[in-house]
Amino acid sequence: MTRTLHSFFASFLLLFCLPGTAADMGSVQDYDNHTVHYSVFNSTFLQPSVASSYGLNRGQDIGILNIAVHEKTDHGDVAVKAKLRGKTSNLIQQQETLTFQPIEEGSAIYYLASFRFSNEEVLHYNIEIETADGHVLLLKFTHKLYEE
Repeated sequence: MTRTLHSFFASFLLLFCLPGTAADMGSVQDYDNHTVHYSVFNSTFLQPSVASSYGLNRGQDIGILNIAVHEKTDHGDVAVKAKLRGKTSNLIQQQETLTFQPIEEGSAIYYLASFRFSNEEVLHYNIEIETADGHVLLLKFTHKLYEE
């Protein structure tokens, strides 16, 4: 894959991980030694070629969860590798296990997982993040997506 394509996708995902951007689609959870940036968006936001290059399916009922884990250091936050496990559940407790795909591009490290949803469905996300230094971070949030 070309460097330009990687840079485009990394920039796209970073845009949605920063608070207060692009319809406020990104969020940040602060922990003692780490910060977790996460965003959820409809897969149709991705160009078909970009989705294909990362092995992601596109569809009006497919969402993407993007997570980046940063360790707090004296020199600022640094992206770190982690093991992620998680699931979504809806209001009637139907669950879907999330499978995270790690992406490393230069100093950026992030994890992508796709999942299915129904229009206007409220999903609860429960993610366990295990960092290389043994910290276990629990990320829980709720989000509603709309079919395009």
